[in-house]
Amino acid sequence: MHKLNQKAFTLIEILVVLSIIALISTVALFRLQGIRQNAKDAIIKDLFHNLTLRTEINFSNDGNYEKVCMETVDVSLDSSLSAGYADFEEEIKKNNGSINPVCNESSDKKSYAVWTKFPTRNGWWCVSSATTPREWGSQPSLNSVNCQ
Repeated sequence: MHKLNQKAFTLIEILVVLSIIALISTVALFRLQGIRQNAKDAIIKDLFHNLTLRTEINFSNDGNYEKVCMETVDVSLDSSLSAGYADFEEEIKKNNGSINPVCNESSDKKSYAVWTKFPTRNGWWCVSSATTPREWGSQPSLNSVNCQ
């Protein structure tokens, strides 16, 4: 009988390879989680940008921001702006951990502010009739119609 010269991996070599694979997988998963969170922040920013466009179109047509914060979904009762706000609010809640955005209109309907907390960092995304959408380090005052 001839003995075959078989080579095999030792247990230590297999464990080293498995450890390297586990380490690479862990790093990849953490990076992927960060990418997902950044994507949620980007969606929130995009939603606010779209809300700004809708409100400014409404203002140029009606001369006021009367229906910015209305939460109706029945388009026959209100403008597309108010129906759009209901969709906006739902999408914001999907991407920031179910936190409702805050929306305020002034009594004369000439100004408004909308803001929400970012889900991944200590900041607030705010838009108002006086400012472009941007990040704020602290939450605006509760009844504010300005992001400052």
